[in-house]
Amino acid sequence: MTFWVWNVTNPEEVLIGDEPVLQETGPYVYDEYRWKDGPGAGTPFGNLFWTHENELVHYDGHKVFVFSETESRGNRPDDEVTLLNLPVIAFMDKLDATIGHDKILLAEAVFALRLLGVNVNTVFHKRTVGKALFGYRDALTEFLYAAGAIPSALFGLQENGTLESKSIQFTGAGDISRIGTYKQWNGMETLPYWSTDDANVIRGTDGSQFAPDVHRDDTLWIFVDDAGRSAKLKFQNDSTVEDIDVYRFGIDPVELLNVTDCPANVGFNGFGPSGVLNLTSVKNATLFLSKPHFLDAWEGYAEAVKLLSFKGTTLDRDAYDTILEVEPITGVTMNAVKRLQPNVPLRSYDWFPGAVLVPSALFPVIWIEEAARISPTAADKFKSEVRRPLDIARPAKVVCLVLSILSFLAAVALFAFPLAQKPTSSEYEAINSDRS
Repeated sequence: MTFWVWNVTNPEEVLIGDEPVLQETGPYVYDEYRWKDGPGAGTPFGNLFWTHENELVHYDGHKVFVFSETESRGNRPDDEVTLLNLPVIAFMDKLDATIGHDKILLAEAVFALRLLGVNVNTVFHKRTVGKALFGYRDALTEFLYAAGAIPSALFGLQENGTLESKSIQFTGAGDISRIGTYKQWNGMETLPYWSTDDANVIRGTDGSQFAPDVHRDDTLWIFVDDAGRSAKLKFQNDSTVEDIDVYRFGIDPVELLNVTDCPANVGFNGFGPSGVLNLTSVKNATLFLSKPHFLDAWEGYAEAVKLLSFKGTTLDRDAYDTILEVEPITGVTMNAVKRLQPNVPLRSYDWFPGAVLVPSALFPVIWIEEAARISPTAADKFKSEVRRPLDIARPAKVVCLVLSILSFLAAVALFAFPLAQKPTSSEYEAINSDRS
């Protein structure tokens, strides 16, 4: 997992109304460890629970990040950056929504917090990258946690070392067309986040496997856990991964259109300009998700902030878009890159001394690249144990295909992506030290 941080270079000027200037800082690369185990088992791939004649597999999903000094090219988790103070912004939004427009009462609430030793004056603050990503505590987060307003006093942009989800997926036994699709995600068969029944349907797979016999004109569905919704994928072009022919798919452009351009998106609260997804109902905080650098979004978003990038001002689709490269005969994903940018609205608060003059902008905080690619060793195994038998046994293609896929997935654990191992105890210690 690679993180790029948007460092605010002119915080004092922004407070008096100047355009925010954000410098892309990074990369900060973390090795990602994923594993699945049976509910409560506590061991990788231990006690996975199958039901309905092995048609369903029940598991707990885990994800842990460990810093990679080599891949980070000299950048360190203890690098200090200036960021939007998200707990303060969230607090101001909640206070504004709760009390309304009574400026005197709002100002008195802020003053009362100061008496309690909670400083909410700072719209921007300095944090180390490690603490900004994986969590820190301060007087405000402790106060909000004690008040029951947030689930933890540890506030961070990315969870680390926690249970990711409790899910049930179809194995493909009995019906290969359902392989990898969700029966439940995080204990839910339907989602509670969106405003229509159709938007709340959990469709598709986790992106590592699709039904065999994929065609260029197919619509593939994935469930994007970061966004709390399903999304359609459309074919983009032919490609190769480790000398394996694949189809490259990308997010269907209509998925981020507003309701004016795509009325069907009314269920996802797409009432603003196109190019972002409103995650307020998913995260219980005012948060919008976009592609990095506001790729494919309304141009007004990028015009409200000045984004300084190592790549210059030209938006590079290959560097900022999400792709999945799928081997069409088996439906196995050989290469996947997910790229997302969380953004928080910044606006003035005429009752708040530190935010009277700040300009309105959709403020990016970080952007994230999560990648998984088949290894050369696994690719050779795929070519010898799956593709070659299929070429030889074309008359019995369907039977051979099913057996080959299941055998290959069991052999290389690609169904969980090739990061299926737990970190060592020393790596766990490094994770915990970042939070202290």
